[in-house]
Amino acid sequence: MEALKDKYGEKVHFVTVYIREAHAGENRFRDIDQPVKFEERLKLAKRTKSDLSITSLLLIDKMDNRVRRDYGGLPNSAFIIGQNGRVFHKQPWMDSRLIESPLKALLQMGGSSDKIPEKFKDGSNASLSNRRARELKPLQSYKDSPVTIGTKAEIAWINDMSKAKKLARESGVPILAKFYFNNCGYCAAMAKGPLRDPSVVGLSRKFVPVKLNLEKDSWARLAEELEVLGSPAFVVFDSTGKVLIKHAGFAEAEFMKDLLSEGLVLSQTD
Repeated sequence: MEALKDKYGEKVHFVTVYIREAHAGENRFRDIDQPVKFEERLKLAKRTKSDLSITSLLLIDKMDNRVRRDYGGLPNSAFIIGQNGRVFHKQPWMDSRLIESPLKALLQMGGSSDKIPEKFKDGSNASLSNRRARELKPLQSYKDSPVTIGTKAEIAWINDMSKAKKLARESGVPILAKFYFNNCGYCAAMAKGPLRDPSVVGLSRKFVPVKLNLEKDSWARLAEELEVLGSPAFVVFDSTGKVLIKHAGFAEAEFMKDLLSEGLVLSQTD
């Protein structure tokens, strides 16, 4: 975000809103207590601003969490709002790679528009990479997952990263890793919705899918090593274990379809 601010700061107001802590007291955030008073939230907000070197205007949600509720409740979402006050573009999880194109599109429209283009000038939309999706070959040209699928129309997750790496190495199939918490509401919502989408499930048949519970210290340490914060989080590895894509946070089915498509394309790119 800071790089975008440096580039567009003369034309765009960049604002960071500090809201309720999403994972206070959990794993790597064990030393953080959930504020119960505004003064406590203010103190944490100042700490966050310093730790992350945030230079944009920092606003703090009140203790009734109204801003958090009004904007969907996701802990790291991003919104582009036009001069007319309308939301032009939103991301469930902020990713600076994806937000520059719609930001440029709105600026080219004069900063305000009631019409949201289906695709932006570079061919992208809210999903991860339409350009990669267009490069996707017919699915039958990719190797099938060595994981036993069963009869259910859902992703055939295994629970062992060592086994996943072994299967991937032996079969030449990439890995899709999901990091999650047991009581994570967004993880449950994705499991019941986007991750059961037939297209997402179909694409998953070309991966070794492994789910890793962040309440287990070894998987929490792995997530830290990979620098993926939040849950759910997804990492695509090639068959040798090289990281290809990382994404943290809730994602709709369309985004997951593009993420898996990108993973397949990159897994066959020298």
